[in-house]
Amino acid sequence: MMEGYFVRTLGMHRVYNSAFMNMLKNEENSKYRATIKNTLEFDPEILKRFVNFMNNPDEETAVAQFGKGDKYFGICTLLVTMPGLPMFGHGQIEGFEEKYGMEYRRAYRDEQPDAYMVDRHEREIFPLMKRRYLFSGSAMFRLYDMYCDNGSVNENVFAYSNRAWAGGGEEKTLIFYNNSYYETAGWIRMSDPAIPREGGKYRDSLSEALSIHPESHYFTLLREQKLNLWFIRSSKAICENGLFVRLKGYETQVFLDIYEVEDDAKGRWARLNNDLDGRGVPDPLAAIKDIFLGELYYSFKELFKPEIIGSLCNLSGKRSAGGLLNELAGEFIVTALNFVNGTDDWEPWSASETGTSGDEDDVSCKFTDVGMGVILEEFDEFTGRLAKINEALKNPATPLLAEIEKRIKNKNLLCAVALGYGLLSLLRLVIGKEANGRHAADLAFTHWDLGRKLREIFCRFGASEYEAWRIIDIARIVLSKTKIAPFWEEGKKFDAAEFSALILEENYLDEDFRRVLGINIFDDVIWFNKEGFEDTLFYSSLFFMVESSVEIPIDERIDRIAKIYEILIKAENKSGYRFDILLENLTAKPGKTAAKKTGVKTGTEAGAKKTTTKAGNKVSVKTNKDVKTGKSAGEKKVVKKPEVKTAGKPSKSGGVKADKKPSVKPGKTDKTDGKNAKAVKNAKADKTKKTGRDSGKKADKTAKVTGKAGNSSGKKADKKPSVKAGKKASVKSGNAAKAKPKDKKK
Repeated sequence: MMEGYFVRTLGMHRVYNSAFMNMLKNEENSKYRATIKNTLEFDPEILKRFVNFMNNPDEETAVAQFGKGDKYFGICTLLVTMPGLPMFGHGQIEGFEEKYGMEYRRAYRDEQPDAYMVDRHEREIFPLMKRRYLFSGSAMFRLYDMYCDNGSVNENVFAYSNRAWAGGGEEKTLIFYNNSYYETAGWIRMSDPAIPREGGKYRDSLSEALSIHPESHYFTLLREQKLNLWFIRSSKAICENGLFVRLKGYETQVFLDIYEVEDDAKGRWARLNNDLDGRGVPDPLAAIKDIFLGELYYSFKELFKPEIIGSLCNLSGKRSAGGLLNELAGEFIVTALNFVNGTDDWEPWSASETGTSGDEDDVSCKFTDVGMGVILEEFDEFTGRLAKINEALKNPATPLLAEIEKRIKNKNLLCAVALGYGLLSLLRLVIGKEANGRHAADLAFTHWDLGRKLREIFCRFGASEYEAWRIIDIARIVLSKTKIAPFWEEGKKFDAAEFSALILEENYLDEDFRRVLGINIFDDVIWFNKEGFEDTLFYSSLFFMVESSVEIPIDERIDRIAKIYEILIKAENKSGYRFDILLENLTAKPGKTAAKKTGVKTGTEAGAKKTTTKAGNKVSVKTNKDVKTGKSAGEKKVVKKPEVKTAGKPSKSGGVKADKKPSVKPGKTDKTDGKNAKAVKNAKADKTKKTGRDSGKKADKTAKVTGKAGNSSGKKADKKPSVKAGKKASVKSGNAAKAKPKDKKK
């Protein structure tokens, strides 16, 4: 071939490899495999000089030569995963059929991009192009012959592997492509041809090319890129026999993320390899849990049968579900009690293993067993609360109940969500009397992975994948916040506004709380996501309605949660989705209007204190409960000044505009003592028919006349009692100017 002559004899650094296009198009597979082998035998580095392509301006378009089916995408996979430089022709990705040659001055056909072609490129080809570092090298490139059952080599199959170091670790890949219409199957074991090295030529086995251990307790995991499924194979079997592969006509298999795992003492990976028997799974770790926690998962999912959820949705009054639901709940509790203490195949749960709360008390905590009857009684009370909520929904009197009623179109999903949370909250009692929500959340979501099963259940009842993920995230956060002692004490005076502010203040720094609310920093301002805020507020309200740790009667509980919901929704509507303004609206004192400062940056309003301004870092916001309007928390030092009360019009910041001619001018010394100030006040009271401006002028005039006397005690007043430019003093509407000098010396 001329390409070989150009690079071997003439020493060209790059050469257009037309053999790639012509031979693969005509399915002259044995010839092209021979071309690769000859190059590898001479010098593998020459493969990097080839520019592989499927069309160019002098040839017909790629879709005209290869079509738009599996053959095209199989050869395109070879194009981007073999050493060398891949080159895409004009309109190749879009599926254009008009030839684009040098003699053409313009396009004669009005072609539109083929959505099917673009989509398949995005799914199958582009992810491989992003990892070209793994395919472009030739030092670790190995080509394999696939042997069929009759011992012959199938020349139509291209099988090769490669390795590369990236990101501090070694990545491996294994690619198969059958450039033929006919299905085939066979084994690959030894590379061919022999590669020149120091001291001679060597052939690598597949196990050597992929660095696989020959011991029986090692297993190799491979992820197939197109199907996004994981496959498991015995490392020892690969070392001894190679790898078996079955390919349909023009089928491609690209295995990425290849790595080994060592089996544990319970033989879980060996069990997974045996049970799958060559099949792929989306997640091998989840597949192991499905095997060894299968009994627990079965009893859990039985509670979510359509007929059970239907009966739960029809509960009303004060009656609990009873019957079949309680029976199935009892079976789940018995199974959970067995698994929490460990089985032959699964370890017992321990609070010290993961450090759920970070408290030293958890490490040595001993949990007292709770009787089966107590747990069942708790579940019966839970279904009773659901019945009460159903009753309240018949005549929704609050925005929260109206929102639940709006979502009632998918009532089965809503009941399934409530039931799922109720079952998770029971795990506190399953663990023991001293357990809290953090323990239950760790057991459910980390040790048993029940969140994955709940996502599957919610999707079955009509939730989208994204919605199911969000519900589970919120449920985990709410459950982890619950404790043994009730956080709302019965009989204690309840302030919905104060409690709403505390919810945000106490949870803002938690990473999971910031995630569900969509907290982000843009242009040095903290924002929150509208959908994230509203979904979190809605589902957390629903969960707290059915939560057992809240020892408040259900009627009062619904009323309190509805008030909190309404306050937070109103604060959200006024915030413009800025988190600092949201806090300001919640923490402002009643009767005062929250300041609206559109130009203020993150955390400088409403008593918010900004500690970090760099994007990407956490910003700690500490909100004061007593927020004074018209005063910025961004000031480093607050100097105590005499208060100046000036009559005038209210400002947007909640204060009062000063007169154009204030009684005390900036930079002047105010020497008015207490007696003179009283005279000013009396003078203003006598002039009731005059405007606020006249009162200010009168006060100013009186202050000038009487101010010469000075302070009777001989003490000097502050030189600047009024407000400097850029700073605001505390002002009250409707009062005359009043100064209280502060002595500097005693």
